[in-house]
Amino acid sequence: MTAGISMGNMDEASTVGVFVSGMMSNVREMSDAFDAFNAIRRGATSNTAMVTWIGYHAPNMLEETVQNRADAGAPRLASFLDGITAQRAGNPVNRLVGIGHSYGTNVLAEALKRTDAHVNAYVTLGSAGLKYGTTADQLGVDEIYATHAKGDNIAQTLGRYVQFRSAQDDGGGTYEARVDPRDLDGADEFTSEKTEKGEAVTMHNLVNPVDWSGIPGAQWLADTVDGTAANDEIGYLNAKSSTVEELNEIMRGTWEKHK
Repeated sequence: MTAGISMGNMDEASTVGVFVSGMMSNVREMSDAFDAFNAIRRGATSNTAMVTWIGYHAPNMLEETVQNRADAGAPRLASFLDGITAQRAGNPVNRLVGIGHSYGTNVLAEALKRTDAHVNAYVTLGSAGLKYGTTADQLGVDEIYATHAKGDNIAQTLGRYVQFRSAQDDGGGTYEARVDPRDLDGADEFTSEKTEKGEAVTMHNLVNPVDWSGIPGAQWLADTVDGTAANDEIGYLNAKSSTVEELNEIMRGTWEKHK
């Protein structure tokens, strides 16, 4: 099942954010991001709409190691972005921002390579890495922002370094890790650590921590591996996180490097 839910009026909003979820995401969990989206919209100085888009078959942990799901989902997302532009032809969006999490950053990057829509900013949260050879110029955006929390131990390892590339995709060249969006030309890195704006992100997930409570002893293992108990975890889109306020500023176009 695929779906997209907007918070705000997509026909009138001067600023629109499109959020693309990552590995193992599904329609049932779409509401996870709503508190964060409400916080971003409350902090906006203009009429803002936030859309969470689950329009592709998100990969499981094994499928995350290959490019197929991103390549299949990208044309659908590109069409969605084109549709926003077409729908608003008489009243163009002033600022269109694409935000991806985990594997969703890969899907979004591939969509940006295909869309005719003018997307102002590309934003990544805990990216699992972009397709081999991706460059900033290919994305066609004005601004690139990326964050990766120190407490996120999944995307940094499994996402970027455990991958399989076919000879058909890249000629069978020497292995290289997926592209870290923080390394793209012109990319600005923003923080997901504790600041005056909010709490530090302690895990890879957006809101809900790993829940292995149904398996005897497993939750203890999950909590021990990253050093934070499930009840104390803060995700990228937890409304208490510093990430949400950073996104607020990026959406408004007022973000500046921290002094």
